[in-house]
Amino acid sequence: MRRRLLLLSVLVFPLLAGCGTSTKTTASTAVCQTSFWNGVVGTCLPQGWHAVDPALLQENGLPPEVVAAFQADVDVSGVFPTVTVTRQVMRTPMTAGQFSEASITAVSVLPEYKRLDQKAVSVDGQEVAVHVYSAQLREDRPVQRYYQMSTVSGRSGFTFTGALPLSVEAVLEQKVLLILQNATFREPVAAPAAAAE
Repeated sequence: MRRRLLLLSVLVFPLLAGCGTSTKTTASTAVCQTSFWNGVVGTCLPQGWHAVDPALLQENGLPPEVVAAFQADVDVSGVFPTVTVTRQVMRTPMTAGQFSEASITAVSVLPEYKRLDQKAVSVDGQEVAVHVYSAQLREDRPVQRYYQMSTVSGRSGFTFTGALPLSVEAVLEQKVLLILQNATFREPVAAPAAAAE
């Protein structure tokens, strides 16, 4: 059951592949442009990326476990790079590190799976891994590159998964990593109003 839920985070991409419209936007560096917080999860988005409207997620048949999705404004070879965030209630308590390792194990059984890289990151003070791998989710689709980061908040496990073409430009990779590395489950504190002069 746990493996099925963990795999959900990578199986939602075929549904999102056609979302969005193509525009000509370029950026030379990956820096935070806008903050995102939906009451459950937060991050920052680089230039040329937007949060997918929750209604659009439902229209595309994504399961309720998908709590957020982010998409590039420009397609790459006809596919819009996407990062989804899935949530699952954990029946057995796990640490962030344990959930991260379980997620890596779960996707390692995918067809054409190959581990490409692994980077340590900290999410709200908990160390987890960004697992970079390639796999083929469906026979009618090519092998893709995935960036996945799993952690816990309360009694829920969350998985951020970025889906990109197998060959990826460094700038696009940096933007996906920026989204994952800035993940948080803490509501942003509003800046205090400037004192009247």
